[in-house]
Amino acid sequence: MSKIPPLHVAYLCIGSNIGNCELHLQNAIKEIKKWPRTKVVKISKILETEPCGPVRNQDNFLNQMVKIKSFLNPLSIIDLIEITENKMGRDRVDVPKKGPRIIDIDLIIFDDFKIVSKRLTLPHPAIDSRAYISKLMEDIDG
Repeated sequence: MSKIPPLHVAYLCIGSNIGNCELHLQNAIKEIKKWPRTKVVKISKILETEPCGPVRNQDNFLNQMVKIKSFLNPLSIIDLIEITENKMGRDRVDVPKKGPRIIDIDLIIFDDFKIVSKRLTLPHPAIDSRAYISKLMEDIDG
């Protein structure tokens, strides 16, 4: 008899500051809803935020939090994030790190996992330094 994998709860922060940002957020959520063995359970309001990091000459971001439940592991979620960002036209070559982005999807929390690796840190390292993350999570979980 096969064992049923555990159902995980995760939070994704999505952001955009190029073009029609609201549409990019909507499209990202549509793509996330297509992920296998994953269900979007709640979506926060949209917040406008100033860019974080060294690249200041860019537009403000629109950010939104998405709460999901998934049977997938964290690295599988990271794979799907990269696939989704690439599908939506995320440019990682000609744009400086933390520069303007058509879409950015970050895995913020995955259950109560604590991971530090080259590819993934959980909880997300910016969780305490970016006030908008807690505002968006509060909007979801009250």
